[in-house]
Amino acid sequence: TNTARTAPLDTSVKLGVLALLMNYPSLCEVAFAALMCEGFEDGEAYLVQDLTLRCGSPKHVSVVAAAALILPVVVGIPAVVFFVLYKHIRRNTLNSARCLERWGPLYEGLRPEYAWWNAVELAKQFWLEAGHQLLRASGPEVMLLVFTLMQFVHILAIDLVRPHLHRSEALLERTLIATAVV
Repeated sequence: TNTARTAPLDTSVKLGVLALLMNYPSLCEVAFAALMCEGFEDGEAYLVQDLTLRCGSPKHVSVVAAAALILPVVVGIPAVVFFVLYKHIRRNTLNSARCLERWGPLYEGLRPEYAWWNAVELAKQFWLEAGHQLLRASGPEVMLLVFTLMQFVHILAIDLVRPHLHRSEALLERTLIATAVV
């Protein structure tokens, strides 16, 4: 039957999505860290993540090329999550067996009209890592201020949008965000 043929594909998509989500913060870090160089008194600049790697060297250029390949994936993951789930919201197919099998873990615990909310969570991770890498030279005070403001805006968004099915899930998420700041 058609279901028997698509079941392995559905499981593969689900496992691929879960693997990408679990590795997403690391992908963001690698993509941004490969682009961050720091200058020293000797006039040379070195990669912040590996101070043995001189920026502009052939090896660094290959690292930047790899980051350039990762960056579209890092940007694309939240976009794909949003558009796929938004499409299923519009078609009213979130509860179909195929959608639940492939994408269900992404919107479990969310109100159906906000099934795309995890795309916001992924985008937040992207911007937190970008801020971490870009503001590194500004010092810990600036980084902490920006990080705290981003988390505060995220908590406000949760309160305004109310994407969760149950208040306890929203409370848990806000608590986790608040403790991350402390």
